[in-house]
Amino acid sequence: MRQVLRRGLKHVVVDEVPDPVVRPHHVLVAPAYSLISSGTETASIHKEGVLKEVAENPSHIRKVLDVMRENGPLNTAREVRAKFSDYAVLGYSGAGVVIDVHGTVSDLRVGDRVAYGGEGTGHGECIMTGRNLVARVPDAVPLDHACFATLGSIAMNAVRIAAPSLGESVVVLGLGLVGQLVAQLARLQGATVIALDLNAARVDLARTLGADHGVSGGSGAEATVAALTGGRGADCVIVAAAAKSAAPAQTALRLTRDRGRLVVVGAVEMSFPWEQMYIKEIQLLMARAYGPGSYDPAYEQRGQDYPLPYVRWTENRNMEEFLRLIGAGRVRVDALVTHRYALEEAPAAYDTIMTPGSSS
Repeated sequence: MRQVLRRGLKHVVVDEVPDPVVRPHHVLVAPAYSLISSGTETASIHKEGVLKEVAENPSHIRKVLDVMRENGPLNTAREVRAKFSDYAVLGYSGAGVVIDVHGTVSDLRVGDRVAYGGEGTGHGECIMTGRNLVARVPDAVPLDHACFATLGSIAMNAVRIAAPSLGESVVVLGLGLVGQLVAQLARLQGATVIALDLNAARVDLARTLGADHGVSGGSGAEATVAALTGGRGADCVIVAAAAKSAAPAQTALRLTRDRGRLVVVGAVEMSFPWEQMYIKEIQLLMARAYGPGSYDPAYEQRGQDYPLPYVRWTENRNMEEFLRLIGAGRVRVDALVTHRYALEEAPAAYDTIMTPGSSS
């Protein structure tokens, strides 16, 4: 079968790989659509980004030096070159039709329309993923919308962690794919949503999708948010940006009211002035991936669900609920699709989204 792979640091290729064989507690899916998450996926492709990360993290260099001392320079050089030529699977969110089910899975059938997620599921002609990372797609939801279920569950988990309530003001800082979904879901909770991004087009899109206010970031953002919140600051700021610097996190701190909540879902450097955090008595919260079950092999690989009375919203139940909201017309994803490509056009797709100034 054909699979989209990253070869080395930045080359995206479509190559032949062995067909997967279904394992216990897993299913095989023939994808109809898979989603390129322009922020998460392309971060690992930019060569400049990789080199910059090494430069900004001396610990990486120290690790290489430690290996060199142990294995010698020639063996270390061979190992580093091998890593730079490694293949890696890209993609983790899609939708399609079940084509095989292991005997340990009793509630899915061949032919079922499903959304799927999971690291390494990728863009390919056939994917294998754990039962708890597959959700049935309602009849009212087309598969090209259902492929957003993984990113939707990430956004949903962030909003659940933030716990906005009726009348609260919520700033969503960073309006990529996840930020756009966070803004819609926070508004469904009854919050007044202030969408903030440096990119004015993303701010306009968030307003089109229902955000109450849009703010193009910059030096005036703090004053604008203060004016919109009666001078108090936001009850909650959800950081959905991705950045190597601490600027987004520190901006979020300034926007948050006294004893407010700061929720981080994006990959940002977190470095806060102690005095501001202390004086404001900020609650700092992290949102981990799709929700409870994330990174737990017993849940994701061995199919051990968490009992609903004790863990209401797991990864799988978040995926199901997000799909229900799409079907009910309460969440829109159509405006978030900027390009469509056939599988064999994947290299061109990644070239497009990696071009500076391109949309998510």
